[in-house]
Amino acid sequence: MKRAILIIAALAFIVSCGNKPKTKVEGSSDSTGTGNVETNYKTDSLLGEYIGGFGNSTIIVSVNYINGKNASGYDIIKGNRRNIKGTIDNKGGYFEFNLAEPGGDPYDGDFKFKIDTATLTLEGTWAPFDSVKIKPKKI
Repeated sequence: MKRAILIIAALAFIVSCGNKPKTKVEGSSDSTGTGNVETNYKTDSLLGEYIGGFGNSTIIVSVNYINGKNASGYDIIKGNRRNIKGTIDNKGGYFEFNLAEPGGDPYDGDFKFKIDTATLTLEGTWAPFDSVKIKPKKI
């Protein structure tokens, strides 16, 4: 009886250790032009807050939602919190984000940044909708 239980447990262990399926990130492109990159990368690890310089100020960019090619979150600069939403694209070693603020504030604009999957660092730019009032900035 003990032998049968041991054999069943060993078989269950072997079956559960099979290859994990690869996931596809829609809308990504690979070098073959097929339109999809197969990857085991989980975009959940990109979620969170990124803090850095923004001109003479500090910016917090929070990515709190990713689903397929859609992403959203918010940014905070000098206590002003603005929602951002847009698209995400898998570029292999990094993900490219194109997110926009709603436009109801005179200082709203577009964010274009990438998050490196190895270091989880964010870098990019912000361009205002109205470039007369404020100039583009690096993040």
